[in-house]
Amino acid sequence: ATFAKGATFLSAIFNGDADFVRATFTGAASFGGVTFKEVADFWGTTFAVGADFTDAIFSATARFPGAKFMGVARFTDATFTGSADFWRAGFNGEGWFLRATFTGAADFMGAAFFGAAQDKTVSFAKATFHAGLRFRNEPELGRTHFPTQGASGVVDFTDVRLERPDRVYFQDVDLSRVSFLGTDIRQLHFLN
Repeated sequence: ATFAKGATFLSAIFNGDADFVRATFTGAASFGGVTFKEVADFWGTTFAVGADFTDAIFSATARFPGAKFMGVARFTDATFTGSADFWRAGFNGEGWFLRATFTGAADFMGAAFFGAAQDKTVSFAKATFHAGLRFRNEPELGRTHFPTQGASGVVDFTDVRLERPDRVYFQDVDLSRVSFLGTDIRQLHFLN
């Protein structure tokens, strides 16, 4: 499906599966305050202008594998009760996960944060991860990418609360432009 003028679903409730697989939003996509009671599937979806999921509640699995966020991707104060899958998602603008709560596992394997190379912010500040968080490079599957050369932005993990730090992995990821200020990283796994 193509949403030529964008779409607004403010405070809507999706009682069944929300299927936006391979959809294209050429205008702004607003899902602020939306409740997804079942699977929210945005596999391969393109958000050409921006995507706002502020205060959204994902009661089951949230799937964003291969999604392309060309503008601002805003998940501020979003709640992910089930797993959150951002495998190979591309963040070309700013990415805001400020104060987001992840009850299930959060998977950012192969995700690319290109916006940080253009002085744009990618922030997980004050987010809470209860079950685990994974950033991992897999040559066959995609590469988690935090731009470094010529980058002026930063990926922000300030004051992040990790309930299961033993389940947080950063494997083969360049963290030279990443800030963990105020976050206890003693039990995290940094592998290469």
